Amino acid sequence: MMPKKKESTQSRAYVANYPPLAAWLKKHEARCFWQLPLGGEPDDPTSYVEHYMFQKDRNIGLAIVVVHRNGMGWEIYTPCTSHQIDDTLEDAEKRLGLEHKP
Repeated sequence: MMPKKKESTQSRAYVANYPPLAAWLKKHEARCFWQLPLGGEPDDPTSYVEHYMFQKDRNIGLAIVVVHRNGMGWEIYTPCTSHQIDDTLEDAEKRLGLEHKP
């Protein structure tokens, strides 16, 4: 019986398959809190949604990173820096390209 050929991970939804993203996360010492597979088969999802924390001095930042398989890229989502509801909604409108109505 022939040993099973090891499958390449290059087509998988892994941060390591995107060297600029992996280097950027490493540069900023990002820590992954959780990871959630999306779509596809349980052992080969189409994407992963990952939650990262960044800390510099006493400042802590959070980001959601979505990584897709088959070289389809990745996105980084960051929250508004304000904790005010109006500021948060205005920021979301700007980022989404929606018309702001005060």
